[in-house]
Amino acid sequence: TFPLIAKLLLMFMMVANFVVAFIAFFYFVKVMIVGSVAKYPQMTVINKIFFIAMYVVLFASYVSFSYKYPHECSMNFRYIVPTLIIPAIALGAGIDNTTNENAKTKRAWLSHLALITYIIFSITTIIIWSFY
Repeated sequence: TFPLIAKLLLMFMMVANFVVAFIAFFYFVKVMIVGSVAKYPQMTVINKIFFIAMYVVLFASYVSFSYKYPHECSMNFRYIVPTLIIPAIALGAGIDNTTNENAKTKRAWLSHLALITYIIFSITTIIIWSFY
């Protein structure tokens, strides 16, 4: 069994992962769907269409796979991981845009929160994989 400190690190890592995933999905909607090309110059209309279509196809194929093979290992996390790539790209574009505009804006706190939780998640992952 894991010692208490490892269990606390794992719970902390789970919360940090949830926060990063929520912020990444927020930036996916903000950058890919709502955001204009003028505000996010690295995301052209073609890029947006491609990334949204890719996300929809990946997510639909995962849902289809889960319902087609419900009793195999289809609910394993490794099958949903490809759907995380597109929100991660949007998170990077959103953070890049926030840091380029002005770090003192009211919305900069979300980017800073994403970076801090990502760093915390990375450090706790290194600790867990190194010592436990």
